[in-house]
Amino acid sequence: AGTGEEGCREAETSTPSSAARELINGWAYCAECILHGTPSGLDNAVSCEGGGMRLQRAGRESGAALRFEPIASLRPMTVLVTNTNVPRSTRRLVAKVRALRDAQPALTEALFGAVASVAEAFLAATASSEARLSAELPELVRINHGLLVSLGVSGAPLAAKDRPFPGCVHDTLYAPQAPPSRTSSPPPRNTASPQS
Repeated sequence: AGTGEEGCREAETSTPSSAARELINGWAYCAECILHGTPSGLDNAVSCEGGGMRLQRAGRESGAALRFEPIASLRPMTVLVTNTNVPRSTRRLVAKVRALRDAQPALTEALFGAVASVAEAFLAATASSEARLSAELPELVRINHGLLVSLGVSGAPLAAKDRPFPGCVHDTLYAPQAPPSRTSSPPPRNTASPQS
């Protein structure tokens, strides 16, 4: 390893070893357990390995082993992530879904099945052409968002009717198009100096 500026550049471009990623993944999973109770491990696995992963439960019963599988056909894409500023607790959301499942098992299973169908359609579009993915992705996101609302894990701020596409994403999410022309001036920049 280099020192000084050269060492920094090397650190920015090197990939941790498999053993290092496994260690980081394990600690990240521990942090997820503290925050969420019983996480799937998907967030930390994707963060450590990069790309996309498919998560499947080995069986229908609760407690069945989880299987992670890299999505080889996933193309690089730009995704807009926003902060809705709506506080939430994953632990409470999971408990809410569990209560819904206890009260309405058949309906909840149907919703889970529909979410799985959306995921399969996404994987099929990803494995197909760029044009197909571009055409289908906005609709798949809309459908999945509606299913999440039905499960009680996505709220009204994301489903605002004044947005062209629920989920804080525009319909041209994946299709490269020219930006719309501006009809008004941009907002003024904040030029105030920060207070000490």
